[in-house]
Amino acid sequence: MTGPLSVRPVSVTEHLDFVRSCASASYLQCPSWGVMPPRWTPESVGWFDGSVLRGVGLVLYRRVPAVGSLAYIGEGPVVDWAGLGPERILDGLLAYLRTRGVFSVKVAPDLVVRRWGIETLRSVLRSPGPGRLRDVPPDEVDDVAASVVATLREQGWAQYEAPGPGFGGQMHPRYRSHVPLAPDADPAERLDAQWRRNLRKASGSGVVVTTGTSDDLPTFFELYAETAARDGFPPLPLEFFERMWSSLRGEDPSRLELYLASREERVNAAGLRTRVGTAVSYTHGASASAGREWRPSNAMQWQMLKDAHAGGADVYDLRGISDTLDPNDLLFGLLRFKTGLGGDAVEMVGEWDYPLRPVRHRLVSAYLDRRVR
Repeated sequence: MTGPLSVRPVSVTEHLDFVRSCASASYLQCPSWGVMPPRWTPESVGWFDGSVLRGVGLVLYRRVPAVGSLAYIGEGPVVDWAGLGPERILDGLLAYLRTRGVFSVKVAPDLVVRRWGIETLRSVLRSPGPGRLRDVPPDEVDDVAASVVATLREQGWAQYEAPGPGFGGQMHPRYRSHVPLAPDADPAERLDAQWRRNLRKASGSGVVVTTGTSDDLPTFFELYAETAARDGFPPLPLEFFERMWSSLRGEDPSRLELYLASREERVNAAGLRTRVGTAVSYTHGASASAGREWRPSNAMQWQMLKDAHAGGADVYDLRGISDTLDPNDLLFGLLRFKTGLGGDAVEMVGEWDYPLRPVRHRLVSAYLDRRVR
């Protein structure tokens, strides 16, 4: 099949049924995520080959008065890039968005382009320097993802490039840590010596990990606000997490779980994880400054990973890492922490922009750049 694909709105039910029919997808492409980003309006769309639904996407629109709308598809769409072909998928999307008064489109396909395996990472971390992960030859390059990148570039899309070392993304991380899981493999075999010691410390100190309910969200948020103040990032409000809990679990009770690591009935660390099919993702975490010597965060992450493995997941996504290999960088420790749990480093396709109305795109981009500065 080589004809054009048509893109048009689908119902939330059609959208969710298609996602459920897939092996995995990003939680950012589930209908339930549409209510989360403030000031954005969601729409479920489908890719049709004739009358057959071949893919879905959650499109978020942000209206700019007197200009038009921005459109964003985060970690999607959910389509068979290899079977349908990236050119047909992208052409259909752009044709539809032109009818919606969109002047600028951003997509971030949920595809891994390059992977650095655990042994390569540990070798690099044993003798780190001022370089960046992108300069290290990868162990794997995915042909499908590479073809998507090539098509985006050929069609005139522009890839977002971060100004320096970091997560590499504007909206979501381009560099992530993935722990591969398989039914016949023991995740403990990927742990490094420091993680093994920390888990023994947590167990010996009486740290217990449980799952919570919506009643525990204020406890999570208290730790999260403390973490934000300690690490210097602006916290999301409690209402965000309450809405996230209600929306994602309302769609599917397994979509979101809250984990709590406690010692002597006091919660010292907490985290949220999502699940869509065989993909499990850690999304938000928090810890108290007091009690860190008991290693509650290690115990919590380990329980999340074990539960993902027991539930048949094929990957535990630890989300963002920095691509810096400089041990003096504040984010270097995060790479070491996630690698210690057994995570490979991966580079996603990244975020790509297409100006449907170039003049308007340039004017709004310049305005937004000035606001960021």
